[in-house]
Amino acid sequence: MLSSKRQPVRLIAMLSAIIVVLAGALTYALTRPTSPTSTNGIMVAQSSAPASPKPMTELDRATALAALRANASTLDPEETTETLILQKSTGSERDALSAYLISRGMVACTTTTPQYVKETACALTGSGNAQHWKTVAVDGGCYKDCPVTKVTVPLADVVVEQVTGIQLLQNQATAHFTYHIEPNALGHSLLGWIGHKHFCGTDYPATWGKGTQQNEAAFEQFDDGWRFSGVSSAAAFFDPNVTLCNGL
Repeated sequence: MLSSKRQPVRLIAMLSAIIVVLAGALTYALTRPTSPTSTNGIMVAQSSAPASPKPMTELDRATALAALRANASTLDPEETTETLILQKSTGSERDALSAYLISRGMVACTTTTPQYVKETACALTGSGNAQHWKTVAVDGGCYKDCPVTKVTVPLADVVVEQVTGIQLLQNQATAHFTYHIEPNALGHSLLGWIGHKHFCGTDYPATWGKGTQQNEAAFEQFDDGWRFSGVSSAAAFFDPNVTLCNGL
């Protein structure tokens, strides 16, 4: 009789143990760290795995052309801008740009004769300052008696025509392209004013009349794509269309 009374107690104990084991298994299943699983014998990475890097792509002509046109102002600035130098001078000869700006009231000059030497000093007027051209004051070499102001005047734009070829070397690329110089509104006005006059300095009709020219640009590949890094062959050469002036 004693053993028969203990049977329900043992049964209850066994059921309690089973419930504890099942609860522990369920808790482990819900909280265990994720790990690769197998599908048909192939290991599949979970979402927590780092993304694989994007495959490297070749630089195509359309991408290079779009980048060159977006950076056209940096391709050949020597032919698209002119530096106007305003300083005291004893000369009388003027280049075309300074003469044109004087005629349009953007630059004004005054003449004095200290110690019987004729000197001319020029500066931008209110109309000239209203153009918001980049202006830099530099040391003229004689302290305050001969200040020099350099004014950068934009006169033309680089128009990229097409990309004619691309050379690839790992993550570097060189794009060969053609372009021409197109005078802006001020440049066209300057050309019309020059007409058949002769000036020292830059011969703008000859400089801008070269037609289609060729150059090269460098590109570098990053994880987000190709980036334009500059012109490969800078136009650093003596321009035969420039003659020296003895005045402003």
